[in-house]
Order: sequence, then structure tokens, then C-alpha cells
Amino acid sequence: MTLVHIDGRLIVGGPSVTDPIDRSKGFQIALVSYHENLAALIQYQASQEYHWITSTFMFPYKEDLVRFDFEVDPEDEEMYQFLPLATR
Repeated sequence: MTLVHIDGRLIVGGPSVTDPIDRSKGFQIALVSYHENLAALIQYQASQEYHWITSTFMFPYKEDLVRFDFEVDPEDEEMYQFLPLATR
């Protein structure tokens, strides 16, 4: 699968190249999204883009789906400056 990068805030990639492969627990596709704050995440989750991505890459595999949302402390945000956010 090729890397999909939409609007500077979403990356979908796979298959896993983890070695040994059993370390990836069978997961083959990862979706990583970056948002300015929790309100922006909620707004994104209501978007057509999000619904297309999840129905294409996540829900067909939902029996093995893991979702992990987290916030980055403001003092650690400089570690994420390599990714452009849509609001910047």
C-alpha cells in the first residue's frame, strides 16, 4: 500500500515491516492523524474525509482494530514540527 497523506494531518501506511512480524500483533495498516486540539479532532471525526478513510482502511478490519487517541503536552510539541497542520 502506498502512503496516503491528506491535508497535512493524516497518514495511512502499511503493510507492517516490523521484524519479527509477530511484534506487530498481526496489524498491517496504521492511521495516524494530527490535530491542533481535542475540538479539532472531534471536528475532523465528523468530516467526509474521516468517514472515507475509516470505511476504507479501518472498519473492514474492525475485529482487529485498535484506537488510541492522546494529547501531546505543550512542552513536547516541538517534536512534531515536521508535520504541517492544516491550521498553520
